Amino acid sequence: MLILAWCVGAFLALALWTLVHECSHDLVLPRVAGNRRLGIIASLPLGLPVGAPFRTYHLLHHRHPGHARLDVDVPARWECRFVRNCAVRKALWLAANPLLQSMRTARIREVSMADRWFALNLVLQAMFNAAIVIAFGWQALGYLLAANCFSLGLHPLGARFIQEHCTLRDRQETNSYYGVLNRLVFNAGYHNEHHDIARIPWSRLPQLRLAAPEFYDELYAERSWGALFVRFLTDADMRIDGRVIRGEGRP
Repeated sequence: MLILAWCVGAFLALALWTLVHECSHDLVLPRVAGNRRLGIIASLPLGLPVGAPFRTYHLLHHRHPGHARLDVDVPARWECRFVRNCAVRKALWLAANPLLQSMRTARIREVSMADRWFALNLVLQAMFNAAIVIAFGWQALGYLLAANCFSLGLHPLGARFIQEHCTLRDRQETNSYYGVLNRLVFNAGYHNEHHDIARIPWSRLPQLRLAAPEFYDELYAERSWGALFVRFLTDADMRIDGRVIRGEGRP
């Protein structure tokens, strides 16, 4: 089950995350409420009530990229002290990435996760998980949870978090990925393009790059998540705190 979740489920889970992401930017349906509902429904196979809170904290990430407290993508100071440049600790950090991102929401006092959309998400997720267990057993639910965790963590797809905001070359704050796996996850690697114009759906971001080569052709970009995954684990110079930090200092 774990092998299947790693080899197949992780890609399907990241594809679902892409749909949830598009809903968070109101790019799928014409009305905001419809996008909120679809984002929650699309997140159900991920096994956790993440659709509603993802929208809240992802939009904060766009408003305050790299902010030490308001951007949940920025690792906490204790994470950086623990991981340093140790390959084993880097692997543990990637494996725990879904949990760590959830924990970082506690440092944001200006925004509450608990609202009516999160309550709806929580109820529907409980019903969905119960239906999966009744129909297919606990192992099926375990598969969904494992696929979700692999898509965000200890997997070549997890290298996406390194690619997106670590300064891999010349203090470049964000990086894109133009490899073949984009075809499976709806161009989730086109990260520079997405941060430039977040109102363009990811399915059309390659067209943006082609239309404006003067903005993107000279930027550093990754070609392989797998190679970056291995490089991150083995290169002592690559650290999780190697990124641009703003705000009142790392929490």
